[in-house]
Order: sequence, then C-alpha cells, then structure tokens
Amino acid sequence: MSALLAQSTGRAGERTLVVICAYAESLRGPEDPRPFGLPTAAVLWGLDHLLPRRFSDHRVLHRDHFANPRPLPYLLDLVERWACDATASAAPDLLVDGAHPEPGDGEFRAAFGRVERGATARFESEGVPPLLEAAFRGDYDTVVLVHPDALGLGCERLERALLSDPARRVLVVSGRRRAYALGRNARCALRLRRFLARTRLVELLAALAVWPVAGALAAFDAVRGRLGDAR
Repeated sequence: MSALLAQSTGRAGERTLVVICAYAESLRGPEDPRPFGLPTAAVLWGLDHLLPRRFSDHRVLHRDHFANPRPLPYLLDLVERWACDATASAAPDLLVDGAHPEPGDGEFRAAFGRVERGATARFESEGVPPLLEAAFRGDYDTVVLVHPDALGLGCERLERALLSDPARRVLVVSGRRRAYALGRNARCALRLRRFLARTRLVELLAALAVWPVAGALAAFDAVRGRLGDAR
C-alpha cells in the first residue's frame, strides 16, 4: 500500500488531499439521493416490495455485517504511517467525515497540513467542506479516498464529482489496507461488487435453490423407498 501511495503522490510540488470517508450506507435517509444507479434501485425496490419484510431486514443486516467498517483510530493510523513517509512532497491535507466521532488530540496532526472535519458522502445536502471545495476547484493534484469498508458503500457521488476532472488523480485506500487507483477497471469492478453487496442476490438465489433441490431429493428418496418395498 505505502509503495503505491509514495509512487503516486511523492512528486515534489504536488498537493495531496486525504479524505477519510464514513460508512455512508447506514447514514443515508429516505430523503437523501441514492448514490447508486437506476438498475440497483430497481432491484432493491422489487426485493423490498415483493419479498417479506424480514428479507429486507436480513439484507441490510448482512450488508452492514460483511462491510465491517473500521473505526476512525484505525483509519487515522493507516494514513498517518504513509503521510509521515511522504517527505518528497508537501504534507498532505486531511478531511475527516463529520459522521466520525471527534478524534483525540493525537500526534497524527503533525503528519498533515490542514486538518478539517465535514461532510463527504452527504456534501450536497450538508454543505461542501472548504478542503473538498478546493479539491473540486482543482487545487489538489491527487485525492486519496480512505474507505472504512472494502467497497466504499455510499461514496459513489463523491467519486463521480472528483473524477469529473480527468486531470485529477484519485486513489483509494480501503479499510482492508488495499490501495489502488480509481480507474475505469476499478470502477467497473466496484460497481458489480457494490450491487451484490446491496442486493445480496447471491444469498437469495442460493436460498431459493434449496426448495427445488430439496423437493427433487425428497421425491427421489420416496421413489427409491417404494421400489425397495416392492422388492
């Protein structure tokens, strides 16, 4: 992870913004715009209206369980280790999502330039923080998004806003300590994995497959039992 970040952000004179996102999926209210596209919204609507209510609860429970978002101290330690080694360029600025609890006055602040708190996933409704506004203006060469979970659920709108400028480099560090550039291939892979994480279609199809398979096995056993009795 550190090698990719150092290679991508270690050029002299470059400005870097680190954004520690919150697990926004559980924070999104009914009035908030959906961060995902129409296909995912249509599938979710169908699942929640055609299946029993308990499946919707099951889907949300397992979505959050498998996301397992990391707490802020873990994420701060993750980026601080890299920021302290980024000696070839100016100290990166840091934006922490306001949904996280207030961090303590640790030594992590010495590794960064400006440190602010503000909305990242819900910036359109809660207001754009100054550091994020500067990033939208093009004041930063690189933006490093730190996802608390493996997929960055709920971070799509921020990603699209940042990638609207093709000259801006956007990197991702996941809560599983994986770092990658947010290019076209990575976005396509994330789109599919986020769709499966939200809908839990694999689990649903596996559960539905139990019924015909169990019925076929029961019928086979019944026929075999009758044949055995006939003998």
